[in-house]
Amino acid sequence: QMLGESLDDPNGADSGKPDSEDGLGLLPVKTIFDTSKETRRVRFTVSEGAERSGLKAGAVGSGYEIHVGRTAQIDRAGLSPLIELDRGDGIPINDGAVSSDGRVMGCYVHGMFDAPEVLAPFLDSVAARFGIENPEVTPFSQDAEFDRFAELVRSSLDMKALYKMTGL
Repeated sequence: QMLGESLDDPNGADSGKPDSEDGLGLLPVKTIFDTSKETRRVRFTVSEGAERSGLKAGAVGSGYEIHVGRTAQIDRAGLSPLIELDRGDGIPINDGAVSSDGRVMGCYVHGMFDAPEVLAPFLDSVAARFGIENPEVTPFSQDAEFDRFAELVRSSLDMKALYKMTGL
């Protein structure tokens, strides 16, 4: 939403009072906030036009669609949808946008880069653009990262003393 030209909140859904703010102006889109928040787990497929951003067309992943309101293109010239959403209802929906030069992209899906098949080609294209070595991309597991963090906390604290202090 912030990548667009404007963010309009006629009902005060975000700030509590009607408001309108300029966006960053990096994509020719505008957002109008609504009173209901969309939050759902989705699957997605990277669109063909997204290849200019370094993503691989046809790559699939999953994430969370999270937003309040709708974003619409002001000018379709040079924009392509970033992904096609599958919300589980059998109706595919285009989401997001990629600028004509491929350097700016955005969508409503959080966590789309958790899938190595989405992240790796993107990082490869960034590395090629800047002449640096391709980074290694390994599968990501949020649960595994939480377990790793918990083990770090356990190994850094006197757990017996902590249990005693908390009565556990």
